[in-house]
This record gives sequence, structure tokens and C-alpha cells, in this order.
Amino acid sequence: FYDDEIGKIAKSFDDAIVHINELSASKNLFMRNLMHELKTPIAGIQATAENLLTPMDDKQRQHHINNILEANNRMKILINRLLDLSKIERRDILDNVESIDVKTLIADVIKTPARLKRITDKSIALEYDIDRDFSLNVEKLLAEQAIGNVIDNAIDFTPNDSTITIQVRESNKYISIKVMDQGEGIPE
Repeated sequence: FYDDEIGKIAKSFDDAIVHINELSASKNLFMRNLMHELKTPIAGIQATAENLLTPMDDKQRQHHINNILEANNRMKILINRLLDLSKIERRDILDNVESIDVKTLIADVIKTPARLKRITDKSIALEYDIDRDFSLNVEKLLAEQAIGNVIDNAIDFTPNDSTITIQVRESNKYISIKVMDQGEGIPE
């Protein structure tokens, strides 16, 4: 079926549709993760604000205020991730496309001080499952943001003393980067 020119075009369309569906599913999963993650600080702020309405000493009041400020900072981080995703999706043209080694790209994302601290604080082990050397033609900053967001989600949902596995595979014309954690997943 795919031997003639029309068949090759049909195969290209089929491959493109599969790729678009995979990207859509990944985006939907990311959005569900983000919404689930936002519920926790919102619930915490609600409960703490209600506690502030009851009589308490200054030390307790300050403790509750600090809880609200921490939850607010957490929501700010999550909203910034969502805005970053939105910026990435709105880009029609990539400005500075370059060929980048995938291992180097992932290492650069992992070694940011804040991310390394979070990994160390939770005693998370990192495992790499990479078939071979891969290069990508990407805009480095956007690729770092995208991979960083996925890794940050894995860190957030991975229990202490567990493992995050980063897997890189080639699939048809695409390179697949999967970040797998040992968290309990998203409730349906």
C-alpha cells in the first residue's frame, strides 16, 4: 500500500496524525497534573484562612500566615509553568534552532541548582535508559523548559527515597523522551 507516491504521502499523514495525538495526550496529562497540583495549595489556603477567623495567639497566627504564603508561592510556581507552556505553544517560528546532544540537554536540565537541591532533599535516584547517542534540532531554551517542566512534575510526585527514570528512544522519525516516576499517578 505504501509503495507508490500516494501511499507514501498517506503514510506521512498517518505518522503525523499519530504524532499529533501523542502530543495532545501528553499535553492533556500535563494539564491534569497541573490542575491536580493546584488543588492542594488552594485547599490549604482555604483551611488556613478559616482557622485565622478563630481566636488564637500571635505565634499561631504567624504560623497560619506563613502557611498561606508558602501555598501562594507554590501556586505561583505552578501558574508560571502553565504560562511557560502557553508561550511555547504560541510560537510559530523557532528563532535559534541548533543541533544538541540529548544526553547533554538532559544533563543541563538536571544540573540546575534548584532542581538538584530538590532531588537531593527527597533522596531521589536518577536512572537513565538511553539506547544510543541522539541529537535533536531544537531551540535549546524551549527544549530545556519543556524537559524541565516534565522533570519538575516527576520530582513533585515522586515519593522520598525513590527513583525517576529518563528514557530516550527513537520512534519512526521522532525521538521520544519519557520521564517516569514512582508516584501514585493522577486519580481519574
